[in-house]
Amino acid sequence: MIDGDRHLRRFVNERRKDVARAHEDYERLVGYAKRRKWDIELPYDPVKQQRALTGESGVSMEAQRRINSKRFNYVIASGSKPEIP
Repeated sequence: MIDGDRHLRRFVNERRKDVARAHEDYERLVGYAKRRKWDIELPYDPVKQQRALTGESGVSMEAQRRINSKRFNYVIASGSKPEIP
């Protein structure tokens, strides 16, 4: 199916690259957190961790932009707060 459609093939190849890049970023960021002896089970602390994570060598520009975005911090903050009944 992909062989007969160059646009579909290009799209699939681009998504594969995106997934591979995301996987590499994840491995680098988790490795960095472990080297810093951060407990990755604890909630993300943007005050302590944001600048350190985006400064890690080899992390893609896309990951750096996302980590630095207001939306990322909003999602993290809203997801880490307990619900009040």
